[in-house]
Amino acid sequence: MQADTMEQAVMTPAGARHLLRYQVLSDNEPVGELLSEQLLVVESGRSALFLRNQLAIRASSFWSDYVLDSEEEMLLDAEGLCRYAGISTEDGEQSAVTGMRETDALTLHIKEERIYTERFALSTFDATSQNAASDFLARGDGQATWRVLDLETFEIDSWQLRRLPEESLQVCGQTVSAQVVSIDICGQHSRSTAWYVHRDDACILVREIKEELGERNEVILINWDIQHATT
Repeated sequence: MQADTMEQAVMTPAGARHLLRYQVLSDNEPVGELLSEQLLVVESGRSALFLRNQLAIRASSFWSDYVLDSEEEMLLDAEGLCRYAGISTEDGEQSAVTGMRETDALTLHIKEERIYTERFALSTFDATSQNAASDFLARGDGQATWRVLDLETFEIDSWQLRRLPEESLQVCGQTVSAQVVSIDICGQHSRSTAWYVHRDDACILVREIKEELGERNEVILINWDIQHATT
């Protein structure tokens, strides 16, 4: 996937560009890095959010090593995910996904050991794993149960979301006020807590802790560069 193809082809920047660098930890040990880009754009006359994520994981243990490199781009508008493209190499196994929202469904073309197509009716899910937590916070609800399309497994899970009290925390050398949400994924023994900060019309993830199957994984924002559009 060409990293800038989606943005350059059809989009006009309409806000500040947020360039984000995260450290990834597993059981408090650094194992990788996530680079993310977030930008408000105008696409086909409508406002949308462009996202790009690049993830690199290198984890070693007594028993085995784990290597993951992935890149994904997506476009989200007021109705949710409208376009997606991703590639990954996990322990030498490659996969690629492209997706497009149609009138009443999201269609994904997936290439792994074989090539196949998945079609999800829009009526069967409320959000994707990329935007569920931030959309929940934006609605102002105290708690809710949503059907969420996981953009890693391409399965629909039931998420129990609950708003927690706001917290002050240090982010890239500054004290900021963050909204906090807890996430329980039903049937997976997975629990997450995520912290979000609003700035320049953007909702930015600054920290996330996920506990699953005895492991504690964490993502922490360590660098935040905001590039304002020039006139």
